[in-house]
Amino acid sequence: MSDDEKIIDEERIEIAGEGELESTTTSRNEKDGYSVETKRVPICDYCLKKLGDDFSLCFKCRKKLCERCSVDFRNKIICPQDLRSIFPLSRESFKILLLIANSIENVGAINKITKIQKKEVREKLRFLLEAEYVDRHHFWGFCVTESGLEAIHAYSQVFGGAGDMIQLDEEIKRFVLQKP
Repeated sequence: MSDDEKIIDEERIEIAGEGELESTTTSRNEKDGYSVETKRVPICDYCLKKLGDDFSLCFKCRKKLCERCSVDFRNKIICPQDLRSIFPLSRESFKILLLIANSIENVGAINKITKIQKKEVREKLRFLLEAEYVDRHHFWGFCVTESGLEAIHAYSQVFGGAGDMIQLDEEIKRFVLQKP
């Protein structure tokens, strides 16, 4: 009997390691001929969801990513963790950046819409200025920089669709429609 015709005595399924794709290996014990086939199933290295045929690899770290965890960044796919290393932006800072992009720049209005404390709003605004996501626009307001727009595009893919972000979009629409 050839190796190809030998019977598999045991089948195992394991989770493929980080960056590892689907594979199948067979091992045999030479003494008793007992054979084990091990199939390694790929999962998203970020959210741990089982992957089908449609997945991406992060261009920086080579992690496997499901469609939901893949971020289109500068025409390449990146994982949310590597995105944070390029654009270190918290969820709250992202919300404030998004409001500024919608011409909502007043600390009081930002506080009312996001429920972020005014002191924290001011701290986040300082961070956004220092990180060059926003710039001063005349004496009273801010404008989003090119880097800020790039961060909005990338982080919209990460944070978008979540309950608080859907609610924020509704609050922005309501606020903008109420402007005289």
